[in-house]
Amino acid sequence: MKSTARTNFGTTKKLIPKPVWAIGCAIGQPLHIVALACSASGISKQFEYNLKKMKINYTIKAVSTVISFAAIFVSVPASMLFADVKLPDIFASGMVLQRDLPLPIWGIADPQEKITVSVGAQVRTTEAGADGRWQVKFDPFKLGKPTTLVIKGKNEIVLDNVLIGDVWLCSGQSNMQWAMNSHPDSKADVPSVNNSNIRLFQVKRETAASPQDQLTPTVVWKAANPESVGNFSSIGYYFGEKLNLELGVPIGLIDSSWGGSRIEPWTSVEGFRSVPSLANLADIKLPQKTGNDKPTAIYNKMIHPMIPLAIRGAIWYQGESNLSDGMQYAEKMKALINSWRKVFDNGELGFYYVQLAPFRYGKTDSTNLPKMWEAQAAVEKQVAQTGMVVINDIGNIKDIHPQHKKVVAGRLAAQALNKTYGKKDIACESPKFAKLTIDDGAAILDFTDVKEFKTRDDKSPDWFEIAGDDSKYHKAVAVIVDKTKIKLTSEEVKNPIHVRFAWDQIAEPNLQNESGLQLGAFRTDTK
Repeated sequence: MKSTARTNFGTTKKLIPKPVWAIGCAIGQPLHIVALACSASGISKQFEYNLKKMKINYTIKAVSTVISFAAIFVSVPASMLFADVKLPDIFASGMVLQRDLPLPIWGIADPQEKITVSVGAQVRTTEAGADGRWQVKFDPFKLGKPTTLVIKGKNEIVLDNVLIGDVWLCSGQSNMQWAMNSHPDSKADVPSVNNSNIRLFQVKRETAASPQDQLTPTVVWKAANPESVGNFSSIGYYFGEKLNLELGVPIGLIDSSWGGSRIEPWTSVEGFRSVPSLANLADIKLPQKTGNDKPTAIYNKMIHPMIPLAIRGAIWYQGESNLSDGMQYAEKMKALINSWRKVFDNGELGFYYVQLAPFRYGKTDSTNLPKMWEAQAAVEKQVAQTGMVVINDIGNIKDIHPQHKKVVAGRLAAQALNKTYGKKDIACESPKFAKLTIDDGAAILDFTDVKEFKTRDDKSPDWFEIAGDDSKYHKAVAVIVDKTKIKLTSEEVKNPIHVRFAWDQIAEPNLQNESGLQLGAFRTDTK
């Protein structure tokens, strides 16, 4: 049998004898597994089928038969019961395979079935294990013309129009999920999208109590065009568009995002175990029907089915649902990054993320958001091959889903181009506080990642505050000194000790470096 599409193993209730149907329902098992288990065990011979007047009567000879059937069925892994070679849904015609990294291809088949896989001229052979699972790994591929992926066993699957390029995972909550059609500025770009070298894959939002082998796609490796891009992540698409423009290579984008989700459901058990303070989350048992707020629940259905797919990196925009976490969010981000780098078998997987935008969260503590900013900023200092983009100049304190997603995506792309692709001429870093010096009643601040400060409104730098030994903060007069330093003074504070900047949820400061990248919130007093 030859297939050019994704192959899904299906069954029909009509072909299953009623006693078999009843047993399957009673023990909560799929019909095709029940039927195959019957066939494999010979139990089907214990049923008598008498066709009379177009009606079928079935008799089960002994209750012991049912009991032995159930015992045999439970002992048979589902993956052993597939007659045809089958691929995960992440593999399909039109997909992008990752260049320059070892390339795994995997699936299921009959136990001990011989499998041959070819990608272009490279060929690999293997044999399915006792559980029906098989995997081959190809040497890294370079850029080239569209190719074909062929898998042969008892059947044959042919995936054509396969590109070799870079694959990026786009994930997070609503600001990552926010579609091209959801804002006037991005919606205006949709009609002009037409790029066959950008391929889109979108994952349906679902949860699971345990790691799954299959996900549910809603868009399957479609070339970017007005039809496919309209409901796709706007940040994801603009990010891929920028990479494709700068690198000239095919870009595969996987949109696996979910509005309102916390970070914990996106993290694997292994990720939690890698961070001692979160290890207890690895032991939480989920109910069969679990919500999207439980640890590992989204990972199990929307990330795990892709592994160990070769990917270049991930972009992440999330945190609103974890607003009150404070510095604990930094630990949760470490667990997430560790998780994905482990399961995707890529210790250098690039991970670039968005610091939340200013927003008036209502009656909550107005410093909760600055504390989240502080936690997000800590991650890129502590975890290699990561980068954060500051967007406190393009938010909307009245809208938690601000526009300007193309600008956000451009800053994420700059991080990837500079750090993952080595294009060091592309500026990607916001200024960062480095040192505080007190000099004759003034606070002098030094920074990194700045050659010349400027303000986007040509006014004096704003949102700086200083405090003395009483820890009461007062607005400071800020002056740019020697291009890269900031001098702070206040009539109310004669002997400053501490400084803080943009320490309020609605802070939209004006200070940026020569590349137009904003200074993010910070404080020197961490009490």
